[in-house]
Amino acid sequence: MGAVALRDGVDDGEYIGKALSGLKSPVLYYTISPLTHVLHIPEGPSSNVAFLRFIVDAVGRHPQARPRNHTAPPVDDTFLLRPRPHEAPVGGSPERVRGVEPYTLPPPAETERLLRLYFSTINLMIPCIHEESLRAMWAKARSQGCRAVPRPWLGVICIMLALATNVLTPTSPSAERAIQADLYFQRAMELAKPDILGHPSVELIQLFCLMVIYLEGTRYSSLAWTFHGLAVKGGYQLGLHFAGSKNHSPLAREVRRRLWYWCVVNDR
Repeated sequence: MGAVALRDGVDDGEYIGKALSGLKSPVLYYTISPLTHVLHIPEGPSSNVAFLRFIVDAVGRHPQARPRNHTAPPVDDTFLLRPRPHEAPVGGSPERVRGVEPYTLPPPAETERLLRLYFSTINLMIPCIHEESLRAMWAKARSQGCRAVPRPWLGVICIMLALATNVLTPTSPSAERAIQADLYFQRAMELAKPDILGHPSVELIQLFCLMVIYLEGTRYSSLAWTFHGLAVKGGYQLGLHFAGSKNHSPLAREVRRRLWYWCVVNDR
């Protein structure tokens, strides 16, 4: 579901990049440009990167892959991320990020079309967003402006638009749709940044879980674990792992229960 336009005939050198350890802040992922830097993505022996390195190494030793007198260069422990020209990098470059206006939504007809698509597809598999509550926020944004809606709620709308953009057709998104979906993702990220390290809310955790879904379909799927960790941390802070308080309405208790189950399922 992620914003990656696929292409046949990919060159062997276009590998998914390796992570170097030592990342201290998840925001660092967002501020480093994959176009000009090596991204540092934590990995383990069961990660996609390690698996791909195993395949590359195995293919490199295959007798039919190269002439017998060919000496393959040693496999470096660090692969550079080299996005294809038509692919929209997740999070964008710092220059693009600074130019993103987060308090912006598509025209009402387009937004309504994408929201309807989300609730008729993705939300059927992961029924954790209460449609009436979200549509109430969408109606408020439409009538009073986007700044009248809390940032996490607006971020949830943006990332839902990104996911819906990528499921418009059953095939991989085109380059144009990949870029548009990435723009929605950037807006959601900008809206989440002020609260990302210490102001959890139910809507913010929903936003993180939706980002996990989005990133799992991209070449930067390892980043999904960063947002999953933020979601679980915020869930513990809000007490989602406990039974709902009597101070919460039945609807709020059900939303919190489903949200915690969502975190648990993502961890499996």
